[in-house]
Amino acid sequence: SCVAADQLEVQRRLKALGDTALSRKLKTAVREVFSFGGKRLRPALCHLVHHMLQAHNAAESFKRGASEEVITLATAIEIIHTASLVHDDILDDADTRRQRKTVHQAFGPDVAVLSGDFLFAHASGLIESLANDEVTRLVSLVIEQFGYGELSQSDKKFDVELSLVDYMRKSFYKTA
Repeated sequence: SCVAADQLEVQRRLKALGDTALSRKLKTAVREVFSFGGKRLRPALCHLVHHMLQAHNAAESFKRGASEEVITLATAIEIIHTASLVHDDILDDADTRRQRKTVHQAFGPDVAVLSGDFLFAHASGLIESLANDEVTRLVSLVIEQFGYGELSQSDKKFDVELSLVDYMRKSFYKTA
């Protein structure tokens, strides 16, 4: 694919993230969650948008690959997405994700909560390193909306009269 090299770099950084954790359990949990694989759609979209914004010379942009800032942003976006899944699996009491035990099933809810928090914190540090106030504000809003979406879902968990509009609103916030 036209963003394969960029995607490989994001994946390398995701796999290395476990090495930054100080706790053995946290290292193992973070390594496990990024070994699940997945489509890595969000980083791919980030890379594609970056290259397409270089429209005056998109072909050359694809050859050069994404800049350090774009790879950092793409990595942070995937970490945020993964953190939200770790927390969502706890709240939904999900047993599996991608045919593997969820973090909270494999390591317990305490390690899962802290793993999700660690991932959100690490991603926030990556975003801050970009030194772009607009990006920082936008990503902070996305993280805030994740929380709102989760709370909205738990408030309406067994509400059989939930309107389609409310369902779509909740889903929008959960996917931010």
